[in-house]
Amino acid sequence: MKGVKVAYLYALAGFSLLLLNGWRMVLSVFYSPLMRVFGLTAVTPVAAASAVWGLASMLASPIAGRMYDRKGPALALLAASILQAISGLAVWLMRFYPWGSAQWLWYAAAAANGAIASLLMMSVSPMVIALFPSKAGYALAFTQTGNYLSFLVWSPIAYALLASLDPFSVYATFTAVSLATTAVCAAAYRRVRPEASGRTSREKSSLGFPRMFLLLLVLVFEIAASSTIVLSFAAPIFEEICPQWAPAAMAAAGLAQVAGAVAWGYLLERVDVLKLIPATYALESASALLSAALFGTDAALAAALLLLRFAAFAGEPLVHTMVVPKLFGKDAVGSLLGIQMSVVMLSSVLAPLAGAIARDAAGSYRASVLLSAFLSLAATLNALPVVRSAAKAPHEPTSDRREAPC
Repeated sequence: MKGVKVAYLYALAGFSLLLLNGWRMVLSVFYSPLMRVFGLTAVTPVAAASAVWGLASMLASPIAGRMYDRKGPALALLAASILQAISGLAVWLMRFYPWGSAQWLWYAAAAANGAIASLLMMSVSPMVIALFPSKAGYALAFTQTGNYLSFLVWSPIAYALLASLDPFSVYATFTAVSLATTAVCAAAYRRVRPEASGRTSREKSSLGFPRMFLLLLVLVFEIAASSTIVLSFAAPIFEEICPQWAPAAMAAAGLAQVAGAVAWGYLLERVDVLKLIPATYALESASALLSAALFGTDAALAAALLLLRFAAFAGEPLVHTMVVPKLFGKDAVGSLLGIQMSVVMLSSVLAPLAGAIARDAAGSYRASVLLSAFLSLAATLNALPVVRSAAKAPHEPTSDRREAPC
C-alpha cells in the first residue's frame, strides 16, 4: 500500500514538472515582442528556432529513452536542469547584440529547449506506464494535463509580464521557475528504477518490430507535423483570428487540452487504442479544415474550431504512447518511445518552417492552418490500413492488471 501511495506522489510530481516547465508550450508569445525589439517584419527568422528545437530534440530523444531504460528518470532530469540554465543565459545575453548576432543565441536556447523537452518526456511517460500498468491511460492523461494547463496558466502570465518587461527578462524568470522544479524532481526520482523484463531483442522482433513500428512512425510524423504548425503559431494565429480575445483564447486552448486529455484518458480505458488513432486524426483534420475555411468570416466559430483542434491534439500523444506497450510489450519501452519522440521532433524541424513560409507567402496564418489540415488528413487516410494490419498482428497485453509498487 505504501508503494502505491508513493507512486501517486511520483505521478503528482510528474504533473507539476510538466506544468512548471510548460511555459515553453506557449513560446510563440515571445515572437511578436522579439520582432518589435529587433525591428523584424517577417516571422520566419524568429520561428526558425522551432526547427532548431525539433532537430535537437530529434537527436536527444533516443539518448533520453536509453537513459531512462538504464538509469531511470533522475539522471535525465539533472541533465535537463543544466540545459535550462544554459538556455536562460543565452536569451538573457541577446539584449546586448543586434539581431544578426542575437539570433544565434536564440537558436542556441532553442537547441537546449529541444533536448530539455525530450529529457522531460522520456522521464515522465515511461515512468507512469511502469508505475500504473492497469491504469496507464488515466496516469498518462493526468501527467500530460500539466503540459496542457500551460496554456491556461502561462499565457496570461506571459502577456501580463511582456506588457511591462522586455522579453529577455520574462524568459529568464520563467527559466528560473522551471529549473528549480526540475532539479527538485531529479532529487525526488532518485529511487525510481525502470522495469527489466529480460526479453531479448530477438524476442521483440517476433512481435512485428521493426516493420509495424516503422509504419507507426510514418503516421506519427505526419500528424505531429500537422500539430506542430498549430502549436508553433498558436499566439499569432489567435491574434489574427480574434485580436481582442487572443490572450483569453490562448488560455482557453489550455482548458481545451485539459478536457481533451481527460476524455482520451477515459476512452483509452474502454476503447482499443488502435481504433482511437484514426478517430483522433480525423477529428484533428476536420476541426483545422473548418477553422481555416472560416478565417475572416466568423471569428468566434473559427476560434472555437481551433480550440477543438487543441482538444483533439491532447489525445494524440496519449494514443501514440499507449500503442507502443500494446504492440511491443513493456520491455525497452523508453527506447521505443525515444525513437518515436525523435520522429515527432523530426517533423518539428520541417513543420514550423513550412508553416512560417506559408504564412509569409500568403500574408495570413490561414495558410498555415490549412497546411496543418492537409497533413492531418494525410495521416488519417494512411492510418486506416496501418491500424487494420496492426490489429491482426500478435501483441502482448500491456499489464497484469496490478498496480506496480515503487
